[in-house]
Formats: sequence, C-alpha cells, structure tokens
Amino acid sequence: MKIKKVMQALLLCMAAALSILLYQKQLGAIPFLLLSFYCFYMAYRQKKGLNKRVLKAAYPLEKQEESIRLN
Repeated sequence: MKIKKVMQALLLCMAAALSILLYQKQLGAIPFLLLSFYCFYMAYRQKKGLNKRVLKAAYPLEKQEESIRLN
C-alpha cells in the first residue's frame, strides 16, 4: 500500500517537471489536459472501489434478511 503512495508522489513530481518544461515551450494546455485525465482516472478508480465495498457490505445483510423470512 505504501509503495502505491510513493509511486503516485513520484508520478506527480515527474508531471510537475514535465509541465514546467512544456510551459517554457509555450505548450501550457497539455499539462492541464493530462492532469484532467489523471484526476478522472483516480476518481473512477475510487468510485469503482467504493461500489464494490458497498456491495460487499450489503450482500450479507440480504442473506440475513432471506434467512429471517424463511424462518
């Protein structure tokens, strides 16, 4: 888990260096476009993981309700 955080921090540092380089070349819109893709991906991953956790948490409750109804 900690390796993921280190990799994300390293990626963001590299992106910052790349954006400085691109701003010097008058290509400042490219870093914002790449940043928007990155933020979209991270939000999608977080929402996807959240949905899985919610479904896993809700599933045992449904089983319990079924067993209560059957009894």
